Amino acid sequence: MSVNGASYSVLKGFEDAYIHSLLFFNINEFPISFMSKFLQNFKLVKVLDFENTPLDHLPEEVGDLFHLRYLDLDNTKVKTLPNSIGKLQNLETLSIWRTAIQEIPITINMLHKLRCLKVGYFDEKMEMSLDTISGGKLNWRIGCLKALTVLEYVDANYGGVKLIEELGRLSQLEYLALVNLTRETGRALCVSIENMNCLKDLFVSSINEDEVIDLQPISSPPKCLQSLRIEGRLAKLPDWISELQHLVSLQIYWTRLSDDPLKAFQNLPNLAELILEIKAYNGKQLHIGKGGFPKLKELRLIDLSELNSVNIEKEAFPLLEKLHIGGCPQLKEVSSGFQHLGNLKELNIVDMPIEFEKSLDLEQGSHYWIIQHVPSILLHHKVHKGVNGYETHKLRSKYLERSRGQTINQDEDSKNNISGDDISASVEKG
Repeated sequence: MSVNGASYSVLKGFEDAYIHSLLFFNINEFPISFMSKFLQNFKLVKVLDFENTPLDHLPEEVGDLFHLRYLDLDNTKVKTLPNSIGKLQNLETLSIWRTAIQEIPITINMLHKLRCLKVGYFDEKMEMSLDTISGGKLNWRIGCLKALTVLEYVDANYGGVKLIEELGRLSQLEYLALVNLTRETGRALCVSIENMNCLKDLFVSSINEDEVIDLQPISSPPKCLQSLRIEGRLAKLPDWISELQHLVSLQIYWTRLSDDPLKAFQNLPNLAELILEIKAYNGKQLHIGKGGFPKLKELRLIDLSELNSVNIEKEAFPLLEKLHIGGCPQLKEVSSGFQHLGNLKELNIVDMPIEFEKSLDLEQGSHYWIIQHVPSILLHHKVHKGVNGYETHKLRSKYLERSRGQTINQDEDSKNNISGDDISASVEKG
């Protein structure tokens, strides 16, 4: 049963003991007094999806839904989970992403069929920082949940080393996301990861910008890893990254690397997306050798304050389609090597100096000849706070003659508006 836009008065008379799946959309209210009775009427329900509804309370009666396999509370106002959640012996998916729930009751460790657990909160109104994601607080005895394949956005500092060691028992994990890592928990994670032979997606984030995490001591990295995102200062760029033959997406933020990381990445055979963003690299030059990055389709170089040159040799990036450059005040001009990017379809310039933008102007720019083959060149400027606070325009002389932030042809610009995910990658996953 799918319920769209029904009023409270309609819901009061809504009873059918034989319904197995309930989906709610555009519901105005779920009174506490109503919810308990409501759940009692659906003993056979297997799926409950409250995502984006005003639900603010999940009563104890939810524990009586013995057949429940899927419970989604994403982006609701629920603040706590009842202890009765541990009675849902058939529950396979519990998603409480972007709720006010911080601590998860210990009874969750009784859910031995649980395969997917998504917790934590992402605040898109904040600027990109290590605090943008708040991890969920789990009891450290999580190792008993052997069936878990997805465990995302857990506060590693809450459970500490014991929690990380328990993760090593979850040999079926395919997706793992941890925030608030410290030097100590980072080292423990290296040991646990070696037991995760099925791991495809790994996200790790340090507790603050100054905390140095050491991910080097992994002697046997997950062979199936396809996506890796690291946020936080690294003691050293892990050598094992260059061994990840199946890696498709690599994102690093706040790592403060001093050596050119592209040398370690350019021979990865299946890498399609590479992001170096927000203090990821403190060096002045990046160099891409001949034939480097054979499968790369998207490259982002954002907020690298010391970067002053990007050297691209012929036959590098043969498949590159999207390139983002921004927040690099020392980068005064585009490299002539950009002319070799014959497959480039979109060039995004993000908060670069007006002189840089003018040099690319199709009528007056001294460097327009370098990028004249690119079909779409977009300018993005920050206009308000938050990861979505950007305004987008196409590159053209009339725009460059005006002050920034002034709207030009709003109908056309609205078609070109992009989200913060295209400027500073968000972490929300499906």
